[in-house]
Amino acid sequence: MVKNIVKVLIFVVFCGLFPSRSNSEHTTGQEPEGSEWLKAHLAAFESRIEAKLIARIEEKLLSRIEDLANSAKTAFEQKLGDISTRISGLESIVERTCEQNTSDVKQLIQETLLPRIENYENNVLSAQEQTVTRITRLVKDETNHLQYVVNHPGVFRETLWTPIQRRFDGSTDFQRNWTEYRNGFGNPHGEHWLGLEKLYDLLRRHQHELLIVLEDFEGVIAHAHYSHFRIGSESERYAIKSLGEYSGTAGDALRLQEGAPFSTQGAATNGGSSELTCASLHQGGWWYWKFPWCTKRYGGVLD
Repeated sequence: MVKNIVKVLIFVVFCGLFPSRSNSEHTTGQEPEGSEWLKAHLAAFESRIEAKLIARIEEKLLSRIEDLANSAKTAFEQKLGDISTRISGLESIVERTCEQNTSDVKQLIQETLLPRIENYENNVLSAQEQTVTRITRLVKDETNHLQYVVNHPGVFRETLWTPIQRRFDGSTDFQRNWTEYRNGFGNPHGEHWLGLEKLYDLLRRHQHELLIVLEDFEGVIAHAHYSHFRIGSESERYAIKSLGEYSGTAGDALRLQEGAPFSTQGAATNGGSSELTCASLHQGGWWYWKFPWCTKRYGGVLD
């Protein structure tokens, strides 16, 4: 924009300096004499005009910016003064109110705040006691388990066990339907069921052992170990095909279920409804025979 203004001014100043071309010059297309000198002087003049205009514009812009900054500073100082005045007024009001209502405040604290603090302290102490109790029980359980492992090195050897089922604190509902037991459910780091289809796919590839570990409410641990665990496919209702040889301290109770199909709530097998009764009785799916020969179930891991 500045260049355009300069060019207009130059044109106004120097328009009378250009000699008119003669007919012969128009015809031949030759430049008038001294045209190069004139162009050079015009370019120099254009540069000086442009520099002066830019300097003038910068000066006006800086002056305008300075005025705006001063105006903003003045407004800010005025607002800050108003705020300080208001704060001082509020401080005076608060101070007078506190002096007038000191006794009322003390009474209010004694009637409302202190009882709440005492209640909070009691809750904290109760929570601490519960935490200590849980930690003590956990340490006891882990100690019992470690001692049991040490006493049975042949069973709890260093190997890769795959947990089928973990059930110990009631945090997961095991009263599930057939689809959920087929696909699996729960938290792998807490209570869970691996899934019958995953179990079948795992067992059909290689021979696996089955280890069942039980612990009662007194911390007594027992185990049942089977040398060759195998189940059928879903079309066979994942029936137990083989258990192998038994060893352990929990008793060979699972032997009664050898050949039994898996049953869940709402999915009775063997053409009857007794398995549904067994699943309801023990609050979860398992390999049950017909009622009343429902035996308690185990939780197990695979090797």
